[in-house]
Formats: sequence, C-alpha cells, structure tokens
Amino acid sequence: MSNGRSRFLLIATGIALCGALSGCVAGQAPDRVDPAEPEPTAVVPEATPAVSAIVVAGAEVRVLDESGAVIALLPYSAATAFLAEHLGSDPVITEEAGDGNCVGDTAVARWDDGLALAFGDLILPEGQKVYVRATAADVDGIAVETPQGVVVGESVELLKAQIPLEQQRPPVEQNGIVYDFVDYDVASGAPVAESDPEYYTGRYWGAHARGENGVVTLLGAPALYVDLC
Repeated sequence: MSNGRSRFLLIATGIALCGALSGCVAGQAPDRVDPAEPEPTAVVPEATPAVSAIVVAGAEVRVLDESGAVIALLPYSAATAFLAEHLGSDPVITEEAGDGNCVGDTAVARWDDGLALAFGDLILPEGQKVYVRATAADVDGIAVETPQGVVVGESVELLKAQIPLEQQRPPVEQNGIVYDFVDYDVASGAPVAESDPEYYTGRYWGAHARGENGVVTLLGAPALYVDLC
C-alpha cells in the first residue's frame, strides 16, 4: 500500500471514529462517549463483489454491483476508507487553505479522474464531517452518478425532469455562464420560503448538482441547500 493511501486511510479511520464519538477532533483521541446519538453504521458485505457504480446520495454513498444491486451503504464519514481501498488508483492528498471568510483549512483526497473527498473546517450539515464532490462521469472506470442515474457531462434537463420543481433553483447567469443548481436527493427537511423561520436552521440538506450552460458539471454531498455563511 502506498504512503498516500496509507496516510489517507489513517485520517479516514480517525474521521469515522470521531463520527461515532463526541468531543473528538480528527487525528486526536476522543474525550468522552455520547451514546444518545450513535453514528449510522456502514453496511458492507464481508466479501465485496466488483464495484460498478458509486451513487452520491443525500445522506450516504451507495455502492452498486454490475446488476445495479446495492452492495454497500456508507455514511459519508465511513466512505473515505472504503473508496480508498476499492478504487483502482491512489488518491493524492493535499491541504487547501480557507477562503478567509466561511471555509477554513481543509484536507482533500483527490483522484485524478474527478472524485474528491474533503474534510476539515467546512460548512456542512450538523453531524457531517466529509464532503464528496464528483466532477467526472467515472473514476477508474467506475461510474459516479445520482440516484436517478445521471452523471457529470449529461444534460441538466435530464436530471431536472426527474426532480420536483421545488428542488430546482432558478438559473443564475454570471460572466456568460448560466448556472443551474438542482437539489436532487433530499436527506433532511423540505424547501421553505425565505420568510419561514425554518429557512436558516440548516435542517434542509442533501445532495446537489451544478450545471453550466445546460451540462451537469458537479455532484456533491452532503450539502446545505441554504447558504448559512
């Protein structure tokens, strides 16, 4: 196992542990256990069949075999180690400085094909510690898709046709590019008006897609659907 993958697995294991134990910072030992809110448990078979697709869903990563059956169901904090083991190439580990405003310093494990796992000082839904983003249709020949089967590079309209209107935000044009944002798999909450007291609670979140000029360019989760910065 390469040094890059070994380091990533060590960090990823720390994240998974910290997800289950409170008072813990990745890379440090937890100081107490809070049994009231256990972390969802990863469901992984002892012998994993060949992986055909990775589904970026609202609350978890779903791993599919060639028949389309779910062979692993992973909360995001547990997905890092699994993907590092089962993808055909090692991730490149980098550290990214914060923007000086909302996002702090983060560590990113990135596969060249267009899949990245970020963890650190991020704005994420409560209890979430890892953000997954895909900018390519596949990584090492394994498809990365929405639960609807849409991948990066396909039409935004193909995704929108399968999503309720209230989960589709109005397009925004900037510097000659028309951006679409689609909340394609809701994990928590529901869309509400900005005047509603629930709007800024951070309870509405899940997986989202970004489109540019009609083409899907990014899948990401777990993401807050309302900007709380």
